[in-house]
Amino acid sequence: MKKTNIEICWVKEKEPDFVSRMIMKFQKTTYSHVLIRFKDRHGIDSIFHATGKGVNIGKYKPFMETHLLCYAITVKLKVTEQFFWGYISGSEGKAYSQWQLLRIATGTSFFTNGKEKRICSETVGAVLHNYSKYKLEGDPDLWTPKYLLEVVSNT
Repeated sequence: MKKTNIEICWVKEKEPDFVSRMIMKFQKTTYSHVLIRFKDRHGIDSIFHATGKGVNIGKYKPFMETHLLCYAITVKLKVTEQFFWGYISGSEGKAYSQWQLLRIATGTSFFTNGKEKRICSETVGAVLHNYSKYKLEGDPDLWTPKYLLEVVSNT
């Protein structure tokens, strides 16, 4: 069975909104969002991430028309393409956590919400932690895009 590679991408908006600017300021980063780039079953360049619309799958090119790529790291998954596609399809539609986003944007850790809702770093972190060689520590609600980059860069 063929294992799959994905690309973890850290991006920022070409015209960052207030929340994105706050995330970059408090996290001291040049990016505010993390996503997974992959080829879907039809070979289409796609993304898996969480936005204000919730956890979703989209097309890479239209998304990048309004975003800039800051970092990208290829990750080999320990699962097959079919398993990965099934996982992301099953995750699609989970709600987005505005409170959790506020926590990251302000650099505080006063709020967690378990598995009920997700933000971008929790969505990507779950794939890294469960299906790759990377093991993340701590509460997934407290994972940030910056933390994910530190983990994959230092392993």
